[in-house]
Amino acid sequence: DQQATVAMTIGRVIQLQMSPTSTALTDPTPAHFDAGYNSTTGPVLTVSANMPWTLRMRAATAVWGATNTSPGEPARTNKPAADLLWSRTVAGTYVAMPTANVTLTNAGATASNVTTLFYRTNYSWLLDTPGIYTLGIILTLTSP
Repeated sequence: DQQATVAMTIGRVIQLQMSPTSTALTDPTPAHFDAGYNSTTGPVLTVSANMPWTLRMRAATAVWGATNTSPGEPARTNKPAADLLWSRTVAGTYVAMPTANVTLTNAGATASNVTTLFYRTNYSWLLDTPGIYTLGIILTLTSP
């Protein structure tokens, strides 16, 4: 008889899946401006990891990108990132989008940890002029 040996090294394996990768926020109506905000369901985030992990989030910039939609009506170039709020539940407490990393969620090893983001966008009749507004969100998945 002959004996054989097999060996392998299993390293740290972590994965973040996001669907969709871009969220079109609900266009505001007069009722949204009157209320001061409207809500949109954001992406579904799925983490798979073979050890403990942490998912962090922040705005890519301190202000939204703003593009004019018509001459003579400049888009607001100083709309703060904090005008986008987020929550992990639709009826939860909404928190202003930070410009420095905050922990969104964390857990131990998992085949599939699912988190849905919910967004609430603040509006002001006096400040939010017509335009196309975009804000990048940075998600960082780490494992110690």
